[in-house]
Amino acid sequence: MPSDRRRPLRWAAAAVVLVAGLVLPARAAQAHASVVDAQPADGAVLPTAPREVTLRFDERVDPSLASFRLERGAGTIDLAPVRAGAGGSELVASLPPLGDGVYRVAYRVRDPIDLHLTAGTIVFGVGEVSVAAGGGDVRRPPSGLDVALRWVERVGLALALGGALLALVLLPRLGARPARSGPSGTDDDEASGPGLGDGSGAAPAEVPAARRALDLVTLGAAAQLVALVGLFAREVVDIGAPYPTTMGRLVSDSSFGRRLVGGAIVAAALAAAARLLRPLVDGAMLARWRTRRLGELGWALAVMAVAPAVLVGLAGHSSTGGSYTVGVALRVVHLVAMGAWVGGLVGVVALRSRVHRPGALVAELSRTALVAVAVVVVTGLLLTGREVATVTALLASWFGRLLLAKLAVLALAAVWGVRHARGLRRAAAPTRRGLRIEAALAVVVVAGGAALSTTTPAVGAYYRAAPDPAATAAAQTIGDLVLKLDVRPNRPGPNLVRATVASTRRPELAPIVGVAIDLRPLDVEGIAPVTATAAAPVDGRVDFGQMQLAAAGRYQVEVQVDRPGAPIGLAIFQWVVDVPSTPRARTVVSDAAVAPWANGGAVVAALVGMTLVLRRRRHPVRVPADGADVTG
Repeated sequence: MPSDRRRPLRWAAAAVVLVAGLVLPARAAQAHASVVDAQPADGAVLPTAPREVTLRFDERVDPSLASFRLERGAGTIDLAPVRAGAGGSELVASLPPLGDGVYRVAYRVRDPIDLHLTAGTIVFGVGEVSVAAGGGDVRRPPSGLDVALRWVERVGLALALGGALLALVLLPRLGARPARSGPSGTDDDEASGPGLGDGSGAAPAEVPAARRALDLVTLGAAAQLVALVGLFAREVVDIGAPYPTTMGRLVSDSSFGRRLVGGAIVAAALAAAARLLRPLVDGAMLARWRTRRLGELGWALAVMAVAPAVLVGLAGHSSTGGSYTVGVALRVVHLVAMGAWVGGLVGVVALRSRVHRPGALVAELSRTALVAVAVVVVTGLLLTGREVATVTALLASWFGRLLLAKLAVLALAAVWGVRHARGLRRAAAPTRRGLRIEAALAVVVVAGGAALSTTTPAVGAYYRAAPDPAATAAAQTIGDLVLKLDVRPNRPGPNLVRATVASTRRPELAPIVGVAIDLRPLDVEGIAPVTATAAAPVDGRVDFGQMQLAAAGRYQVEVQVDRPGAPIGLAIFQWVVDVPSTPRARTVVSDAAVAPWANGGAVVAALVGMTLVLRRRRHPVRVPADGADVTG
């Protein structure tokens, strides 16, 4: 083969290495930042106006991809600039001077991994006002445009993988059987080349089919390129002007932008490689591929067909629920298996009429599809255990409901495939209509995966069962005094603090003339103690009024009872101020974890898949006779 033919293909394969250098340095992180704390707290009422608003997230966030807006009534003020706080997970914005009233802060934050949007509101009040919490993050359904673009990308990935599978593996296997003369008529797909099996030197029927399979690779790469450009443009428009600056920031500051650019480079290289390789395919090359001697060109095509799956696997979902490396491996294997199954099905439907023995091609695909579907099910269940926290999350979240819908269609497609496999065991190949239905169901499964990739995984505190709240009351006996302390709501911020004091002696040793309280935080340094005094109890009750607790955690509380002529009563409590409440999903059926069931299901699916594969090897399918599968 001329060296000028090899050189462009080598450059195309080298593009994969360059893209890996571009993308792999990206930091592994979850791609779905959620607010875990806010100052002022959502629903808080403050005696004085705050000077700034701070949101703390459970993941690293980028202030350049965030915006805050202050609302009061019909008035709106953009709080700019938004700056980074402590540890890279806080965002801070200064507030203008505020008077008494109720204020709402609306936030929009994009993570730097996948640019998934976190949006929501917090509400706080200043002065004597009544406030209802804003509810924190708002969970929205996936965008239809995002799902459509991701679906085009995933279908393109499947076509590229399926076309490569047909060209490099399945079609060369058909050459092991005697080839008949080519179909009537000639075109450029029937270029001359050494024959396979018949020694005639005529081009075997698999050569034009292999070239058409490479056309599928080109089509799939083009679809990926279009989808990636569309996704990039959509994010640029959504983030807003100035657009040149936004484009540069996406590439420089977010691994999402770098992955899109890298994916576009790989897609362009893959399309070029498939087009350059197409005229070089002949009977001799297929003979080498049949013996698994792919050579430089075959391996270049295989690597570039798999590379987009690796780029998708590097997305933020892979870090959800455990090790990032394990998540990437599971997702890449899942995508490659899905692509081999779906793309192989679509390719067989498209190429049936271009091979002499379409029944044999279907039989070859059946062997590969069995393994691919088993891998899809096993890896899908393992990913489910990582990305869905509880039964409530599975049933109450958009991610969980989309996952259930995808599993239902996958089960239907698997049943259809089993029906076809049983027919092959009787040497009865599937009809055109049957294969088209199975391929259509498989493409719908891909659409489900695209929708899941644009949706926040159902994990985090929102889907976990609420922890038991810290106690709001405690009692202690000091000599003849019984003292009960009550703090409500026992959260950071304003709290109503009351005490009940009673003597067990009759008559009392001395009347109570005053009660003092001192609350000292133990877990946070630099916060002054909170103190208050009250006059004599009324009916045994002491009201300290509203006291501002600065932080959650452990406190030491001292309550001193002043009785002239009697020993001073001093009660010391170890107190815990509860963490701020976060919005939580209402329990649906159960808050039990999904991971044990999903992982157990993956083990069962793996055992069943291995059993079916071994059984298939002991009892191989019978290749349908020529023409047996061409009925509609």
